[in-house]
Amino acid sequence: MQTYEHYSDILKEHLEFRKIQNFRYSLRAFARDLEIAPSNLSEILRKKQGISPEKASQIAHTLKLNKQESEYFTNLVMAHDARSKKERSLAQSNLEKIQIFSEKRQLQEDTFKLISDWYYYAILELITTENFKSNHKWIAKTLGLTLEEVDEAMARLLRLALIKKAGGNYISTGIQLDTTHGIPSLSIKKFCQQILNKAMKSITDQNLDERELSTLTVAIDSKDLPILKKKIQNFRNDFDQTIAKSLKNKKPNKVYCLSMQFFNLTENNHE
Repeated sequence: MQTYEHYSDILKEHLEFRKIQNFRYSLRAFARDLEIAPSNLSEILRKKQGISPEKASQIAHTLKLNKQESEYFTNLVMAHDARSKKERSLAQSNLEKIQIFSEKRQLQEDTFKLISDWYYYAILELITTENFKSNHKWIAKTLGLTLEEVDEAMARLLRLALIKKAGGNYISTGIQLDTTHGIPSLSIKKFCQQILNKAMKSITDQNLDERELSTLTVAIDSKDLPILKKKIQNFRNDFDQTIAKSLKNKKPNKVYCLSMQFFNLTENNHE
């Protein structure tokens, strides 16, 4: 569970995420969705106004936070805004238990950042290519990043021991982080949003022989969904193993992304 100093930071993250999805989305729209007056929301984000526990629960539901995230958000609100000292103390104690149970905060934040931005894994793969240059400007130009993004990314990858520096060159350590548990849903949503945006951009920026974007529209029995999802996961693993075997005696020269979408087109047709 990622830790925050104040619950307003969580609200700001969700506001920014919605802006990424829709550049016209505003604080006023966010206030409407949270059922809060825009002026009040502005004060809340500036930490000049609090919210009640009941409102915190309603906001958590609106933001579609999972159970653990909802409890954390509500405890943050109580720790800052509860009327009695006893309630604030209890909430703070709950937060400390969550933080003690979790890993060190710096490692947490680095891991969450690794998941939420697409270019971290792209850099890790780029390092393994035959023409890779341990030059931040070259990395930025190759992946279409800013120099500041690359500087921050390389420092974070070094802290996580996913890369190391030898003789002035970056080298992949081959370490795999277990990032399957405790990742905030917003981080995963942000990553998926970025990958989809990159896929859409490839439609106009890349030739047909450089990409493969295809769609299969099918009618299914919803009871078969777990089996179908498993088949997609197996395909992804087989695909990865095929690439690993083909690179056994040679170096890669490009970094690609495989992104598959499989979702319900009849979302309003509930049983």
